[in-house]
This record gives sequence, C-alpha cells and structure tokens, in this order.
Amino acid sequence: MQPPGNQVDSRMFRGLAVDDSGGARWFRTASILCQLPDCMAAFDIATLNLFCAIGLSGDEGLDPESCFQQVLRWTKHVENYTSRCLPRYHSAPEEFERSVAKFKMLCMVTALQRDLGVKYYMPFSEGEYNASDSQNLFIHGILSGHGGTCVSMPALYVAIGRRLGYPLHMVRSKEHWFVRWQDASERFNIEATSPGFCPNDDAHYHTNPKPLTEQEIKGGFYLRNLSPREELACFLNQRAHCLLDNLRFADSAMTFKLAHSITADDWSIHYGWAAATVLHSAVARAARNCAFGGDSKIDLRTLRMPEPVAEWERWGMPAARRELDRIISVTSKDCLFLRRSTKEESDGCHIKS
Repeated sequence: MQPPGNQVDSRMFRGLAVDDSGGARWFRTASILCQLPDCMAAFDIATLNLFCAIGLSGDEGLDPESCFQQVLRWTKHVENYTSRCLPRYHSAPEEFERSVAKFKMLCMVTALQRDLGVKYYMPFSEGEYNASDSQNLFIHGILSGHGGTCVSMPALYVAIGRRLGYPLHMVRSKEHWFVRWQDASERFNIEATSPGFCPNDDAHYHTNPKPLTEQEIKGGFYLRNLSPREELACFLNQRAHCLLDNLRFADSAMTFKLAHSITADDWSIHYGWAAATVLHSAVARAARNCAFGGDSKIDLRTLRMPEPVAEWERWGMPAARRELDRIISVTSKDCLFLRRSTKEESDGCHIKS
C-alpha cells in the first residue's frame, strides 16, 4: 500500500475541537487550505472530506481520526483481495479486455461492495434534494454503514485508489460526480453509485443523470478531472448546503464564500452563496424585530426578504425564497427559535441552531 503522497493528513484533526467547528478555528484552518496552490497542496482527499464534515448535523459521534484509520484498513483489505485475484487476470487477460487497470478497479469495487458493505443510500434520491444530514454528503456515512451517495462514494473510491497508487480523479457531470482512471496509457470512467463495476464512457454523462447542453459540453466545466483544490471546493460546497438546510445561514454563507474563492466559475456556488447571504440578512433583521416585540421565534414561512441593493441581491432574493421553500418542504423546519440575551449581550436575542 502506497502513501497518498501528501503532507495534509489526519494530523490536521488534532486540536480541532468538534464544538468549535462552526467557529473561528475551523474557518481559520479552512481558509489556509483554500489558499494553497495545487502545486503545493497534494491534498489527501479522505482527510479533507472528513474535515468538511466536522460539526454538521449527522456527525454525532463522528471521530475523524477513527474514520481515517478505517479508510486505511479498508485500503489494506482491497490491496490483499486484489493480490489474491491477480493470478486470474494473468491466466486469462482476454476475459478482462486485456486491461489490468480495469481488473484492479473490478477488484476494488467487489471488495468494497461485497466484503465491506459499501452501498448507495436509496432514500437520498427520492423526492427533493435534502442536504440536512451530513451522512449523505461525506464518507463517514459510508464508513458507518449508513450508505453513500454520488458525492460521497466517488470520494471514498478515489481515497482508497490513490493509496494503492491508482491514477484516480473525481469528475463532475450535472448534479452528479463519478470517478475516472487516467494515466498515460488508459482512460475510463467508473460509476461509483452502481452495483458492481460499471465503466461508462463520457457520452453516458452527456444525458445522465441530467442532460448537458452542447454549450455545457463544450464549455469545459463538466466531464474533466478536478484538481485537488477543486475537490476541496466540492466538499466545502456540500458542507455549505448542509449548513443551509439546517438553518445555519451565516455559517453557510461563509462556507460558500470559501468554496467560491477556489472555483469562481461554479454557478451552483454563486447561487448558494447568494441565497444563504440573503437569508442570513433576513433572519438577522427578523431577530432584531423579535428583540423589540418580545417574540420567541421567527416564522420562516412569512420571512420578509431585504430590499435589494446590489445586482446579486436582485437575483439572490428569489433564489433565497426558493431555497427556503425547499428546506421547509423537505425538513419540516418552518421556524427558528430564539433565546433571550443576558445583560452582557448587546444584540437582544440569539438564534438557536
């Protein structure tokens, strides 16, 4: 088993208190990571994925260091299983398209799904998008047996494959992620959410799961290998959506901003950032009104959006309204409860997360 070849490993968890994950220390660490250039970063994808899950709803009992060690154990299992199976490939390579790379990926998928119980969490694909549970967005959900999704399963496959020396990359299609093996001699895709080994070609993702326009195909945003920093941006984006769906609007806006600092051309991050910022402003104003009126909660169903000033606020307001309606629909969270301030606190009341 080869090391992932980087300096960003599980040591970054040490000293990062889970109860500070929404505070200064987590954001300070994340800001430093966002500033590292690709040529210096060489990020370990499992470490960064788990780092972005700390302190979210659904992480109760999450021990990032323990999860990191489990990834190492699973990698060793895949390595041992592949070593046992390789003689079968060498005895009949024509049965496996004469591709040892595809055979290795077949072994990895088999070991993970059959032996270790890796599976897709089907309820996530039912109904409207719901990011409130971090187990559906990050690899700790797979490691705990909850199951994975199209954003967490590719990350796990890539994390394990890179430790085995495989040239794996995360790739983005519309509202979907998959894995690609690419080196000097071979290039093929792996659909991480499928039962068994499924090497789809690029054309498959032109129409699945959501169709791409000709302009989107030619634009180069989709269907290309993500850089290490872009992988981090994907995880920050998922974290921001989880914060948003748990009504932590200020933290969500700040996290979207971090992701935007890496991938400024990602429209979904623009959309989320605008929605979260508008919602934070609307809730802050409502909380001030509650302080004067003596109310103990904010009714999100009747939340008034602020008057737009900047151009981004003009399109951010309807985005915020749509996101809030979706959140209320899928999570049944229709109000924010407030706690009264002490005399030492100057802003009157605070939102209970």
